[in-house]
Amino acid sequence: MPLNEQWTKIEETVTEAEKSHRRARRASQELALKTGTNRATRNNAPFEGGTRDIVKAQKAEEVFEAARDALLGEEGSDERALVSFREKELRAAITSMYGKDGIAAKRARLLDEEADQLRRMSELPTASEIEALDDIRGDLSTQRTEENKLLLGSPEAFAGLHLFELKKYKEQLENGRIAETPYVKEQIEDLLVHFRTGVPLLVYGHLGSGKTELCMHIAREYIGKDALVISGSKNISLAEFYGHQVLAIDKIDTTELDAFVRSVEQKHNEWVAEHADAPEEERQRAHDRYLHIYAQGIKGGTVSQYFLGPIYRAMQEGRPIIVDEVNAIPHEILISLNHILTRRIGDIVPVQQDSGASVSVQEGFGVMMTANLNQEQERYIDRQDLDPAFLSRLYKKEYNYLPQITRGSLAEAKKSRGVENDLFRILLARVMDAHGDMALPSGSPEKLWRLAQAARITQDVFAGRDIDKAYYFTQGGSKAVRYALKEGVCSPRALERIVTTWIKDGFRYELDRAIWDDFIAQSTVPSDQAYLYQLFKDQFGFFKSDGWDQAPSYGSGGTVLLFDIKAPKNESGSKEYTSARETVEMCFGPIPKRTRFPDTTTSKKKTSKIPEQTPSDLPEKLSVLQNDFEELNREMEVLGGDVIDFLKP
Repeated sequence: MPLNEQWTKIEETVTEAEKSHRRARRASQELALKTGTNRATRNNAPFEGGTRDIVKAQKAEEVFEAARDALLGEEGSDERALVSFREKELRAAITSMYGKDGIAAKRARLLDEEADQLRRMSELPTASEIEALDDIRGDLSTQRTEENKLLLGSPEAFAGLHLFELKKYKEQLENGRIAETPYVKEQIEDLLVHFRTGVPLLVYGHLGSGKTELCMHIAREYIGKDALVISGSKNISLAEFYGHQVLAIDKIDTTELDAFVRSVEQKHNEWVAEHADAPEEERQRAHDRYLHIYAQGIKGGTVSQYFLGPIYRAMQEGRPIIVDEVNAIPHEILISLNHILTRRIGDIVPVQQDSGASVSVQEGFGVMMTANLNQEQERYIDRQDLDPAFLSRLYKKEYNYLPQITRGSLAEAKKSRGVENDLFRILLARVMDAHGDMALPSGSPEKLWRLAQAARITQDVFAGRDIDKAYYFTQGGSKAVRYALKEGVCSPRALERIVTTWIKDGFRYELDRAIWDDFIAQSTVPSDQAYLYQLFKDQFGFFKSDGWDQAPSYGSGGTVLLFDIKAPKNESGSKEYTSARETVEMCFGPIPKRTRFPDTTTSKKKTSKIPEQTPSDLPEKLSVLQNDFEELNREMEVLGGDVIDFLKP
């Protein structure tokens, strides 16, 4: 038998052994949490008694460790040699990617160098400055090539590094942060380069795309400072940007203080009525004048100092400032920012509202803005077009919904690499355990794939993009028409809500129920509910099980007055185990074939810990073990959960 064929068969055996080992480890971790004993302790003194779930976990630990040992054989076997070889290959790949001089570290240094070069460049760059920038960007391109080469260099590099990526998504999502998928990373790198050169940023896009979360993530993770946030609205005042006078109260009784407040507000309101066309800045100054005048008449009351608002505090503390929903802010307020947008690190900025005071702009300060732009659609009320002169001072970046292909099955996607499926990846990252394994109701990965596809269609519909006519809305047998969602977009935030509910319920009911209860039924627009139900049912195969076919009315003439569905309580069924390697292949495509093998090719006889184990009856024995494990799961469901659900690292 050729060498590669021999090792291919050995690899298949080792992969099966790895699955058994992972299942045994899950049970061991649960036992450690519930009994306070580790595996070595239990081997020396088996834990006696305990609740039914502990007994089940003990059985699972024993069964799957026995299966692993049976597959790997005695010490010195080719199977165990391959296990050691795989571990070495994985360590080498991790070092190459994340070591001190690894690809990730080199890329980070190059991005910093690119930002420094851009910051130093003249308004009219010299030839040497442009050549230096080209060199840096050429090195960045080289690092991308090296990363791809590393990923395809061995099965361990591909599976291990991609699994590390999924684990990072999981950690970020569970901590309420944005998952750095390839699309997100690309946007971060672009925005970060411009931020570090001192250019104010405008990140715009549609509802729920994660614009504000992206800016906060950049501030926290890459600039190292939590951003100060100003929430824009049509009623915002200059004081909310820059600050206000603070009255120091000393020995003033409540009656006198109340009278003071009423007097200041009355005089200020009278002034505003007489000067209706006065800009907001002048109104603020008038308010401060009355504050000073009336404070002088109160015993023990003085205007002691000016309280700096978030703009000046961000400068002083070296923190990013985020102006959220900037196009909801009146133009006369926004125009006051023009001077601020040109400030750079080291500048001394006078506090115009506090005569004689000033702040020094510290490293880390910068301005990021977010906006829901109508883009020729009257979708977002109270949003105005931004002034071209104001926009010219900003670096503008559209932040879209996450990429996801909307055609084809999961089985087809698994056959090729480079498929754009960021939405699907974050869904799997959310439901997998800390090791990348999954124990989900049968058929769940395919359902999650279709959920990601359907979600992306709703995002395109909501954004007003061109879509296939298959996704049009059909009412009462009439011709299908293009539909515009009012509010029912299945954004990443909505997907998180759906999956979180499903997880916390222990996957008790089918995913369809969570989609209805936590997404479609949450819409307050009946026509949105009708369209979404039709889309998910007819185009993506949801709501087909017992109890869903209730013949709801889809309305007529473009009107849906009521959409009434009663979600059935269909149980999700038995669990199906998916290993980490299989999870990776679902997300990133086929794992490369092995081209390097262990030095030894000596096949040694295996010694099985399962009596009378022979190669011919191994598949049958594994089938029995699989049935044992499924029986464990079914019995655990009676107790209210799956043994696997309790496992944590």
